[in-house]
Amino acid sequence: RTAVIEGLRSDFAAARVDLDRVTAFHLEGRQAAETLMRMGADGPLAEASSPRVDSLFAGLAGTASFDPPLGTLEALISSGDLDLLDDPGLAGELTLFHGEVGDLDREQRYARETLTRLIEYLGTEDIGVESLVAHPTWDVPWDLQPDGIHRVAHTQEFRGWVTLMWALYTNTTGGLAGLDAAITSIESRLAEAS
Repeated sequence: RTAVIEGLRSDFAAARVDLDRVTAFHLEGRQAAETLMRMGADGPLAEASSPRVDSLFAGLAGTASFDPPLGTLEALISSGDLDLLDDPGLAGELTLFHGEVGDLDREQRYARETLTRLIEYLGTEDIGVESLVAHPTWDVPWDLQPDGIHRVAHTQEFRGWVTLMWALYTNTTGGLAGLDAAITSIESRLAEAS
């Protein structure tokens, strides 16, 4: 039992670090989407706006995944040994958390698929985004960032894709906030467990 509690404590400490990283990323992506939507609202953008638009797109064009290392929790759930915890409330919270991580994973997968479709659309507009595809970490050096997005930033199709990305970032950020509250509660229960 002590080893299980210690394993869960370790899992959730690591989950907290990963959650903070992913939350910061999604907040940045949401802000980039908001700015892109405002910039293109009044019609075509000047060539001079290209570096700013391209930089914002690079901030939007990524999907950080919340992938917490939950080995102890996975083992407990798959073995059906949650009753080892002697705390039905904790067992319930852990089960709920596990399900919420699965729900968030589906949201994150949809965001990646949407981003892929947005990149495909940009390709149809002869805007080179190969550098983004070639750098799956989305940490693209400035000289390799896409160029020319300002030409389509005002179009209904681009704005629709960016609005969808904004909505996905907003939904995901909300899910991450729920997971943050769950981690806090679970960490508190684990601190009380012997």
